[in-house]
Amino acid sequence: MKLMKLKADKKEMFEKRINKFLGIAGEKQVHIHDSGRLERLLYKGNEVLLKRAYGKRKTKWVLTNSFFHSRIAEKLIEAGIPFKASKIDKEIKYGESRIDFLLDKKILMEVKGCTFEENGEAMFPDAPTARGRRHLMELMNALQNGYEGIILFLIFVPSHCFKPNEIIDKKFAEIFYRGLSEGMKVYSALIEYDGEWIYYKKTIPLCL
Repeated sequence: MKLMKLKADKKEMFEKRINKFLGIAGEKQVHIHDSGRLERLLYKGNEVLLKRAYGKRKTKWVLTNSFFHSRIAEKLIEAGIPFKASKIDKEIKYGESRIDFLLDKKILMEVKGCTFEENGEAMFPDAPTARGRRHLMELMNALQNGYEGIILFLIFVPSHCFKPNEIIDKKFAEIFYRGLSEGMKVYSALIEYDGEWIYYKKTIPLCL
């Protein structure tokens, strides 16, 4: 199912990552708007898609942009995945965090992008994430205050199931499974991008 159009402007071979937010693709400096390690995407020789950036910027090309996670998730919600919401509020202050969505005034939903997999198993995170742990705790707290809590993982790599990456962040995995036992819901949506359109393929289950 087509979700949104996002046409790439150029293809290049990735060369190296200079720091968290800057890399080289071809001979171009590119902005990396994603603080994850992205080791399965950003390695020398991998073909990457770039968007031209405009305005007063030091870098004129954008390689990855986690800003689109929220837009993709909103398109999924509008399509009824994982369910249809009649009212969508974004960037809601709750506790010590901002949660991505408040749906129908009763469901808090946080969105995470997943780009790491092994043997067909998608895993999050790809680097220790204090922010991710805090978001899980906020969702669990919301359950105690009469809300529903959902975490939606956007899976950008071919995978047949999802699980938390306990090797990278054991504490995140512990909180994740505790959240499940307390009623937090998890949805993992398999997403594909062909350089022009972003597609929703299917929802994948938790790895057993």
